[in-house]
Amino acid sequence: MPLRNTPAALGSHGSIRVTGSGRPTARSEKPHGRARGGDTRRVELHIDHRWLLERQEALFKDVEVADHSALVAAVARHRVNTPSLEVDVPDAYWRAAALLDAIVLLRPLPSSNEYFAYGVAVAYIEASGRAVDASYRQWRDLITDIRMLRVSVFEVAARLRSWQPA
Repeated sequence: MPLRNTPAALGSHGSIRVTGSGRPTARSEKPHGRARGGDTRRVELHIDHRWLLERQEALFKDVEVADHSALVAAVARHRVNTPSLEVDVPDAYWRAAALLDAIVLLRPLPSSNEYFAYGVAVAYIEASGRAVDASYRQWRDLITDIRMLRVSVFEVAARLRSWQPA
């Protein structure tokens, strides 16, 4: 059963900052890399703590955040511009992977952190103008691998990229 449509209700509103060309509001920045159609601008979508709180409220009416510092840590991690010496330009999938990994491992909610992390990752990817199409089993296996520390954030990002619709 595909889960990709579930977080659509989460929307892409809230406190987000987009640079480059893309959704939801765009402003040009210096050219960096090449996109389809010859567009040389890169999209960087940065969210904040409030955006995560809005996703949490959209998913759970009766679950409140237990550890706000975990959300702040997730926000800080996704904003890193050079996550490693091999990856100097993180894309939307790496940033979504950083959010997913941080939320699963840091557990900001008293329960349902995996579902929250999934919802945040999909909402972030969609707000970035990208998509993923994966089954429930694929998401479950990925989240289990994160929780069991079997994958790095780079491997998570690679898996998310591999789920791009054709």
